[in-house]
Amino acid sequence: MDILDRMNVPEEKQRLRMAMQERLLHSPTKNLALESRLICKKLEELLPEPPLVLAAFFPLKSEPDLRPFLREALRKGMELYLPTAGDRSFLLRSIHSFRDLHTGPWNIPEPSKECPTLDPMRLHYALIPGRAFDQSGWRIGRGGAGYDQWIRAERAENPHTIFWGIAFECQILPHVPHVEHDERVDGIITARGLIATKNIDDR
Repeated sequence: MDILDRMNVPEEKQRLRMAMQERLLHSPTKNLALESRLICKKLEELLPEPPLVLAAFFPLKSEPDLRPFLREALRKGMELYLPTAGDRSFLLRSIHSFRDLHTGPWNIPEPSKECPTLDPMRLHYALIPGRAFDQSGWRIGRGGAGYDQWIRAERAENPHTIFWGIAFECQILPHVPHVEHDERVDGIITARGLIATKNIDDR
């Protein structure tokens, strides 16, 4: 990628974020709800049974609703970690039930500060949100680069962690622009199942 292409990437990413926001806004609510239920079902089918250490996220309204899956994961005894605001750009803490959550500074439910933090060496799988993905595993987030930085750091400490993007069908694009500091996911879960994007040994 030449210098001109790299300069255009931030503008193209922002254009795609806005386009995806419009696409989701005009998608029928009942269709997105059905896709969310199917994504939860696929996760239950594809993830190994406990003992399992899992990082996930509490969904925003524009993201697949993972709450039924998160409740089932806790019921099964999975060790579940969710993002929380902190002094560092990205921090994950464990929860045992939704009662461990409170509204954080970004108006998103998150674990309380009393909940234990994640040991990177123990993490098996991580579920990653995004505005858009492509079938090579490239991802566009909300522009803060927090997930890219965290994925890179986690892979440096624990190369065995598997990262799956979570997406509605309409969020899968033919191509997502990227630069050197962006991180790919190892697969994407949609209502249709797992899109395997690359072999984790090929990083």
